[in-house]
Amino acid sequence: MYIAAARLYNFRSYRNENVDLGQGIIVLAGPNNAGKSNLVVALSLLFGERYPRRDQLAVSDFHVPVEGGQPATLLGIAGCLAGSGDGIVPGEDWGAYVEPWQPVDQETGQVIEPWTDVWWAALAEPPEGTRRWLRGDELLQTIRSASMEGEFWAYMVASRDESVEVDLGYLLRTNNQWQRLTRIRGAVRSGIMTAAHLPTFRSPTETLRVTDWSWYGKLVRKLYQKGRIGREGEFTQAERQLSHLVETSFQEPASQVEEALTPLISGVKVRFQAGPYTLDDAHKGVSLFVDDGVDAPFDEKGAGLQALLVVALFRCYCDEFHQASSVLLLEEPENYLHPHGRRALAASLRRFVDEAPRRRQVVISTHSETFVKLGGLDGLRLIRKRDGASLPLRVDATHEHVSRWRQILNADPECVFADHVILVEGGEVHLVPALANQVIGAGALDRDNVSVVRVEGKEDFKKHVTFLEELRIGWTILTDRDFLNRGWEQFQDRLPVGADAGNPQGLAQELERLGIFVNPRGCLEDLYTQQGHQYVKEHGKDRAALLIAREIEGGTPREAFFKDIAPFRATVERALRMVRERRGGPTEAAAVPGQAEPGMAASGEHDRA
Repeated sequence: MYIAAARLYNFRSYRNENVDLGQGIIVLAGPNNAGKSNLVVALSLLFGERYPRRDQLAVSDFHVPVEGGQPATLLGIAGCLAGSGDGIVPGEDWGAYVEPWQPVDQETGQVIEPWTDVWWAALAEPPEGTRRWLRGDELLQTIRSASMEGEFWAYMVASRDESVEVDLGYLLRTNNQWQRLTRIRGAVRSGIMTAAHLPTFRSPTETLRVTDWSWYGKLVRKLYQKGRIGREGEFTQAERQLSHLVETSFQEPASQVEEALTPLISGVKVRFQAGPYTLDDAHKGVSLFVDDGVDAPFDEKGAGLQALLVVALFRCYCDEFHQASSVLLLEEPENYLHPHGRRALAASLRRFVDEAPRRRQVVISTHSETFVKLGGLDGLRLIRKRDGASLPLRVDATHEHVSRWRQILNADPECVFADHVILVEGGEVHLVPALANQVIGAGALDRDNVSVVRVEGKEDFKKHVTFLEELRIGWTILTDRDFLNRGWEQFQDRLPVGADAGNPQGLAQELERLGIFVNPRGCLEDLYTQQGHQYVKEHGKDRAALLIAREIEGGTPREAFFKDIAPFRATVERALRMVRERRGGPTEAAAVPGQAEPGMAASGEHDRA
């Protein structure tokens, strides 16, 4: 099985949203503070190693409306599990209560629509109908039927009232009839789905702690027990020898403790022992060491190595002992890893999923282009904010441009992190940022999350635009004058009737209203001074643009290379204005002292996104 979708109700930045997930590797991208990590944490609460408890939640976990007021009184998280569940093996301790469940409005008698506020409130109510107990194979068959033919949801609901415990269960829909499973035994929950969560702020001693309930504790116990098979005598002899050494080494302090206790408890004996070497607890003495030139405990190693270690160990756990469904939840796995390490981790994650594609899933929140490319277009989920709440987005896989979108994402994954993208034809990709830094101020575009992306040709602009609009990312285009003869037609459906190449000036004005700026002088090279043309003659167009950009970034005045930068300035100003209008902030870009330029061009156009 895999998590096909998640619903978050009043959880942190999510008001009531459905997040479409899917098989394989799912990558959550987007700006800072958009809600990516909140989704990962929600999945960890629902599918993590331990039952969720009320004391794991804070008041800040309950959604606060953007207009202010009190936090929500109820939050909920649900995950839709899909697939055959062919790796699930029910144990003897499998069990749960099942009851028909169809909440009805008490006033109108109408069936309540799923996942509305009233639906979530009904989930928080205790069971009232006739229940029966399901065991083993019968329970598994009920679950499989729902996951294959209807819907199968795991859910949890929690009240802001700290005295009310978290309620966790499953909802099943078959033949348009809902049922609810409650009083779920832990063996059922872990047998259906096991999750490992590696948060942004790593805690290796917590993640790799040997306990009875953690996946790592189970791995160590099972490996230890597996290793003892056929070698019980060797293990017992070694344990006795070590215990004897420890006991004799601590004999003197043990005697001192005995002397202190004897007046209080007659005949008391005290000894120090290695272990304890009992059948249930012997594995807890196992420690993990890593030798990367220095042999030391794993928690003394760097955070990057620890992250790689957790992924490798979880993969080992799934390979060896857990054949049911597994999900690996990673927050910003790029942290503390150099570029080669990020690519190595990405390759390891791909192998982890490909070895058992129907039963293994990875969900990553990231700011790294490496992991955006790993998920690809099918796995990309963009999380943005709208009216103060998180909004999940994904692309339409049936769109006519989807094959080109895949290439765009692979070539320029940075654009999915942008609030606005400037699209250019050629060497402008180097020059736009350099000129913006000199005219507006250092980091002018980066401060407002504006990226500059080069298209393959003027006929390619529309495909980039549709991709950006699909993800609600704003765009502005800077193009050569020949766009008025060839290329403008791709935007004809957005232009007023009568706009055509027969009236170039009028067409250019209409295009500008859309956010498409046509260089009135012709092409990039027509803006250059004699020195700029000399660079083109010596190095070629693209190389010349790169070298000129470097010169400008190094402090050479732009006038040395440009007779006119008006098309660049208009494009940059429009992009920055659109970002600030969307955010509701000031729309004018402040120039660096001593580098003042004409102000923002007056315009009433709006961002297409």
